[in-house]
Amino acid sequence: IYKCINYCLGRIISQWPNTYTFTKAIAEGLLRDENRDLPVGIFRPAIEFYNSKIQ
Repeated sequence: IYKCINYCLGRIISQWPNTYTFTKAIAEGLLRDENRDLPVGIFRPAIEFYNSKIQ
C-alpha cells in the first residue's frame, strides 16, 4: 500500500517543485472556487532571511 501511495502522490504533485507549492496551490484553488461571489486577493510575501550578524 505504501508503494501505491508514494506512486500516486508522486504523480499528483509532479507539476509542483515541492509539497509547499503544491499545498499553496490547493489552498488558492479552494479560495478561488468557494468564494466566487466575493472578491479575493492572495498576497504572497517574499521570504526574507534575517542575519543577526548584519546590522
